[in-house]
Amino acid sequence: MYVFIPPPPPTGVSPKGGERHRGFLLAVGVAEQQRGVTGKVPRAAAGAQLRGRTRTAAPGPAIESREVSLKKLPVGMPNVSAAALLQICVLLSALPAQYFISQWYGTDSAQRIQITERIIVWWSSFTKSYLSLDAWADHLKLWLSKTRKWYYGEKKIKSEENEETTHSYFAESTYIRSPKPEYIQFSVGQVIVHKRFGYSGVIVGWDVKAKAPEEWLQHKYPPAKQDLKDTPHYRILINKANGFGKPTAYIPEEEITIIMGLEVHHPDMKAYFSGYDGSKYIMQPWLKKIYPHD
Repeated sequence: MYVFIPPPPPTGVSPKGGERHRGFLLAVGVAEQQRGVTGKVPRAAAGAQLRGRTRTAAPGPAIESREVSLKKLPVGMPNVSAAALLQICVLLSALPAQYFISQWYGTDSAQRIQITERIIVWWSSFTKSYLSLDAWADHLKLWLSKTRKWYYGEKKIKSEENEETTHSYFAESTYIRSPKPEYIQFSVGQVIVHKRFGYSGVIVGWDVKAKAPEEWLQHKYPPAKQDLKDTPHYRILINKANGFGKPTAYIPEEEITIIMGLEVHHPDMKAYFSGYDGSKYIMQPWLKKIYPHD
């Protein structure tokens, strides 16, 4: 059993309020004594003690709820975003940056201000260029554009090389034949007749030796005629009037002979020649650039 000696009521507190407080403590003491004996508080006793003193129990739940709310407060580091961490790092680096600026550039305040402004401008440019999603998107677009141009450029170059290789066969190459070797007997524009087959035609190009795919050369020249590959070869537009069937021919020098006063009829004549002077055809300007000495 508790012995309670009530203190005098504080200044400004009415005796009625002090009586309520003493009554609440007395009820709590009786309840705790009964709990110590039986382990439980009889409902009747608890009801009798608390009936008529409803107003005195108000401070209890308020105190308990305050303790619970304090226990439920979260403990640990708060959630911080990456952007906030970056800003904190920048702010923390401001003081060391000022120190190093003063050490490197002296104590002149104007010079320090100028250097600080440069650093701020650099940082602003850096953040816009590397810490912005739009900037990275622009960099990616530029890289894709350069990659696309490189890929299609390489593809175009390879295509042009293949086309040039194809057109370098059968005296179709556009490289300039200068100087003209002395052993080249005939010229572009001259009319010829084939010694064996008898058809006529006009020379539109020549090579110092046979330039053709290896398969064509092996088929054209068996082992007994391999030496002919190293002799001059001529591209011929065959005269349509002969009815030979082939529009062009690529033949060695030893198989043709020159003829005068014979005109050749071929659908591509105007592409190569501008006229006929009675002895040979006059080359177009583009063809004359390739064969300047003919």
